[in-house]
Amino acid sequence: MPRTGEDHYFEMKSAKPNRGQCIEMKQRQLTALGIRRAADAFAWWGVPYDPYGRVEAYAHPYPLRFFDFANEVKIGADFWNFVGNHDGTYGQLLALYRQVGAEYEQQLDDLRSAFATPRA
Repeated sequence: MPRTGEDHYFEMKSAKPNRGQCIEMKQRQLTALGIRRAADAFAWWGVPYDPYGRVEAYAHPYPLRFFDFANEVKIGADFWNFVGNHDGTYGQLLALYRQVGAEYEQQLDDLRSAFATPRA
């Protein structure tokens, strides 16, 4: 998985951008590649989570029109493992998220209760 000498440019957006956001992302990708002008430069749409469970099931219509998913999109676990340069990065990130969540669970519950209680 090492990528020595390669340049990777990411634009991180939600998994369901609107048409205008897709156009703007594609323009920025092409601009980055045009400025860099190298075979070892890559531009990606980075999606931190995968709402469909796997990239093959991705079904939001706008990005499907603008992006070559195999060559321009990193989504969910694929994104995090790529950025972390290790196949276990996504799993480690989820474990850390769960650990922090467990540590702050009571404080978060207290805050939710405080905001949910109607004020007189």
